[in-house]
Amino acid sequence: AAISRWALTGELHDHDVYASALSYRTGPSPLDEPTPQAHHIDAALVGAGSVGGAAVYTLAHTPNLDGSLVIVDPQNLEEHNVVRALLATVDAVNRRDGKAVIAHGALVHHSSLRAMRIDTDVTAYHATLAQDATLPLTLIAVDSVDSRRKVQDCLPLDVVNAACHPAEVTVSVHRTDDGPCVCCLHIED
Repeated sequence: AAISRWALTGELHDHDVYASALSYRTGPSPLDEPTPQAHHIDAALVGAGSVGGAAVYTLAHTPNLDGSLVIVDPQNLEEHNVVRALLATVDAVNRRDGKAVIAHGALVHHSSLRAMRIDTDVTAYHATLAQDATLPLTLIAVDSVDSRRKVQDCLPLDVVNAACHPAEVTVSVHRTDDGPCVCCLHIED
C-alpha cells in the first residue's frame, strides 16, 4: 500500500513510500511480495468501530482467508466515526449504518470465510449459544468499561484485547484461569 511520507513523518515530501504488512519492508516503489498461503481464523470480534474496523480492514486484505468470524456490535455509525473508523464512509455515516453491517460487508469477498454479523451486544449474543458452548478466540475492540465487563462476564477462554488512546495503542493477550483477566488488568475500580 502506498503511504505518503507526510503520514509517516508529518513532513511533506514529493514521493510515496510503499510498506508491506507481510515483511515490514519499505521502499520508494511498489514491493514485490509473495502471496502467502491460506490463513485461518475462528474468532468473535466484539466491537467494529475504530479499532475493530481496523482489524476487519486487515482481515479483508488478508489473502486466502478462511474459517469463521462473528462480528458483534449493536451500534450504528455516528458523525465522529467518519474520521476515526477506517471502514466508515461519509454515506454510511449519513445513513447511520450499523457497524457490524459495514464490517461484514468488507469481508464478503472471502468465499471461504463464514462471516456472521450480530447486531446486539455480546451478552445477548452469548445467550443465543448452546449452554455448554464456549466463545471462540475473542477479539475485544470496545471503548467502554461497561462493554469490557460484558465481554469478560461471558468468560471467553482466549482473548486478544486492543485499545487506543491519543498517545498509545495497547494490545494484550489473556487466557481465562491463567493470570489476570482484562478487567483486572485494564479497568480501575
